This record gives sequence, C-alpha cells and structure tokens, in this order.
Amino acid sequence: MENNQHIGLDFSFLDEFNQQSQTAHTQLLSACKEVVANMEDYFESIKKLQRAKSCDFNLFHFFHPSEPTHSRILYNLLNPIGNHGQGRLFLDGFLKFINVKSSPDDVWHITCEQERLDICLERDYPHSIIIVENKSNWACDQGNQLYRYWLAKMHPHHRQENDLKTFYEENGDRYQILYLSPSRLKQPSMNTIKRPDDVTLDKVKLPEELPLAPKPILFPILVKDWLLDLIKQNQIDEGNVRLREWLLQYVEFWNPYCQQLTNTTNL
Repeated sequence: MENNQHIGLDFSFLDEFNQQSQTAHTQLLSACKEVVANMEDYFESIKKLQRAKSCDFNLFHFFHPSEPTHSRILYNLLNPIGNHGQGRLFLDGFLKFINVKSSPDDVWHITCEQERLDICLERDYPHSIIIVENKSNWACDQGNQLYRYWLAKMHPHHRQENDLKTFYEENGDRYQILYLSPSRLKQPSMNTIKRPDDVTLDKVKLPEELPLAPKPILFPILVKDWLLDLIKQNQIDEGNVRLREWLLQYVEFWNPYCQQLTNTTNL
C-alpha cells in the first residue's frame, strides 16, 4: 500500500490547483502581450504626432529665463506699443484677469524694473496703481520688501486716509499688489509685509503691517487663463503664426499639462 493511501490523504486537489494555475498564467501572459501591443501603438502614435507637430520642441527649454527676463516678457506684452503689434489686447486681457475695470480710452503707464519694482501699471484717471512682484524663480522675500513698495508708491497718494485697510478693501479694482509665483508653496512671507524699523516718516501713523493684502497669483494659471484664452478665443489672427506659437510655447513652459490644449488642431 502506498504511503498516501496508508495515511488516508487525498492529493487530487493538487491536480486541480495546477490546472487553475496554468490557466491563470496563460491569461496573465495574454494580458501582458495585449498591454505591450497597446504600448507599441501608443508610442507609435506619439512619434507620428511628434513628426507632425514637434510637440516636445520648446525654445524655453534651451535656456532658463531669469526673473528679469520674465518681467521683460510680461512688460512687453502689457505694453500697448510692444513689438507684438496687438495694441491693448494683452493689457485689457490682463486687467480683466485681475478684476480691474478699464475702458478703451484709459491711459495706463507701464514700467519695468524701475524704482525697484518689477512691473508697475499706473493710471491717471481714475487713479490706479498695480504693483507686480515677480517671484518666478523662487527668489526669497527681502526684508519689508512689499511694505517698502507700498510706502514709496501708494502711501503718498493715501496718507490722508484714516482707515487704510478699509480704503484698499473698497478700492480693490484700483489698487493691487500682485505676487506672482510658480507654486502655491511660494507665498508672501510675514517678513515682507512688516513695517521697516528704520522708517521715520509718519511712523506713528503707519500701520505695523501692509494695509493692502498682497494677491498671490500662480504663473501657470496666469498664462493659461490670460494668454491661452486669447488664442482660443481667436483674438490673435490665425495667420499670425509667429506670435501664436511663441505664446503657446510660453504657456507650455509654465504648465506642461496645457500641452494637450495648445496642440489641438482647432487653435
């Protein structure tokens, strides 16, 4: 008598287990082959798209623009007489994005890297000042930086206001300090909105903190909701391939996820 019969054990279930294992192995192998085939088709489609549109080619990938470079790019676009040739198109779109009301007859004075301000937009009537602090490359906040900007640029016009905080809350469509950054991780620090210790002008009257709350804006969102929307709305002539393609590449530089939008054939 064999040992398995002697001890009364039945190992027939092993045959069934082995058969199930072979079936599972066959199914897994078939699934893997299908995945590989799909991946080959996918990569082939990517190659065809790349040959047709060079989607991965972006001039901004060949150099890393500095913060002054980004400031000059924005300034050129915002300037109605910039070499883009689009007049007030970019300026009006930007003002709409930051919720500043403006008519076509309003005269805006725009400067870049003057008085230590990265970008400043100023309107005579109704008087308005928009300060743009560019932190595109994660530069650290300098001590009392935004407070000093406000003190030098805005406070001379508003020194008679009794409640500065309320005044700016009620006039948010005319006075803003924009804090442009590449990520939500980059926010204005307490250090930059504190009153400088060396300020002697009306020190008793000056608030300890910046009375005008900085408005954080992300570069990826700005370029997508401002520049990309202008293209999608056909605000830039379809024949102006030079400008349209440059703008699309700048959008993709800041937000690679926009690539699937910017490479669609209907743009």
